[in-house]
Amino acid sequence: MREFVARHHEDVHDVRDLHAKAIVAGDRAFVGSANFTRKGLAGRDELAVTLDEPELVDELRSWFGELWSISSPAELDDLDEFINTPPPTSGGTNRQPAVSISSDATEITSALLEDTDQKSKTVETANSARERNRDERNTLSTDAHDRLIKRLERAPNREWVERHFELMQEILKVTGLTENDLQLVTSVPPSGSEVRAIVGNRVVFGFVNTAGNWTRFILPDGMQRLPELLEESAHSFHFTGEEFSLHLPAFVDGLQRIEDQVFRRAWLRATLAEVDRREQSPYRSRSHEPIVYYTATDPTLRSEILDAAFPE
Repeated sequence: MREFVARHHEDVHDVRDLHAKAIVAGDRAFVGSANFTRKGLAGRDELAVTLDEPELVDELRSWFGELWSISSPAELDDLDEFINTPPPTSGGTNRQPAVSISSDATEITSALLEDTDQKSKTVETANSARERNRDERNTLSTDAHDRLIKRLERAPNREWVERHFELMQEILKVTGLTENDLQLVTSVPPSGSEVRAIVGNRVVFGFVNTAGNWTRFILPDGMQRLPELLEESAHSFHFTGEEFSLHLPAFVDGLQRIEDQVFRRAWLRATLAEVDRREQSPYRSRSHEPIVYYTATDPTLRSEILDAAFPE
C-alpha cells in the first residue's frame, strides 16, 4: 500500500471520514459496497448499482471533483507513522488509531433524511430545475440585468467571463450556499467595477474591475508563497480587525493562477472558513443581486447574458 501511494502520490488524495466506493467513467457510474479488488468484485456477495442517467452521473462526478479540488495527497511521513504505530490493545469499542493522516479537506459529515412521501422523487431532473430557475428569474431586477451586461462588456472576451462564472459556481457548490441563504451576496454593485461573491462579511471572489481583466481571490495568511503572490499581484487588500488574517489580491492572470492546485485549495479553504461565521451578511439587503447567482448556476441564463454582452 505504501509503495502504491508513493508511486502514484499526486493521484491519491486523503479525505478524513469519507467511506465511498465509486467509479465514474464516461457516461456511467458504479457505486456499491464492494472493494475494487478481484476478491471484492468477484469473490464476495456485495450490493452495487450502475448509474447511466446523465444527471446522476454528472452530479456524482461534480461532487467528487469538488472534493478532489479541496483535498491533497497524503503526506508520506504521516502514512509511515500510521503504518508503524501499533493499534490500541485496550478493550471496548473505540478502536481509533493513536495517529491520523493529516488532510487539507473539510471533514465529511452526513445526515439521514426521511422521505414520508413514497411517491416523491429523490432526484430533481435537470429540466424541472431549469423551469424553477426560469420562474424565479421573472422577478429579477431589470436594472441589475443591464448593469451586469455593461460590467461584463469590459472583460477581455466571452470565454474569460464564462470561466469566471464557472469558478463562482464552484464556490456555491463547495460551500453549499443557495440564493436564499442570508450569508451569501452575489453582486454587481452600482458604485463598483466588478462582479463579486461575498460570504458573510468578506469578498471571497471577484472579477472584471476597472482594468477589465482582474480576478480577486481570498487567500489565507499562512499559505505557501504568499509574499511572492502579493508582490506579483496587480493590487491587494488585507482584511483586518477579525481573528482570521486574510488577503484579497487581484491578478491579471487569475485563470492561470487557479490551475495551481495549491493556490486553488488555499482559496477554497479560505472561502469555506467564512461560512457560518455570520448568520447574515451586512451587505445582503443592499447589494445582493439574484441575477448574478443565477448567471453562475443556470447555463441557459448565462448564455443569454453572454450573448448580450458579447454579440457576434
